[in-house]
Amino acid sequence: MNNRPGEVGNSAEVCAMAAVLVTVIDRIAPRRGCRAALLTAGEVVADGGPGDNNPDAVAVVAVARVGRDTAVGWCGDARIYGFDGERLRFSEPRAC
Repeated sequence: MNNRPGEVGNSAEVCAMAAVLVTVIDRIAPRRGCRAALLTAGEVVADGGPGDNNPDAVAVVAVARVGRDTAVGWCGDARIYGFDGERLRFSEPRAC
């Protein structure tokens, strides 16, 4: 991996895993919610296998449905910004 320990980056490993995780999150979030999608994605990478070289990344997910509030979830050092028509709102970074 090209990242220093504890650093989130854009190594080939992160890019390859992100492609898998976006599919997991995309399939789970609309049916089970943002938290379930992020936790499921975390389980996909929980066991790094031989060498246990898990890439580090952050994730943000939003589920929008007509006539309902938009549900959001995030994991890691990421923020979600939104505008409610009157003011800009944002989240604070956190761990899942």
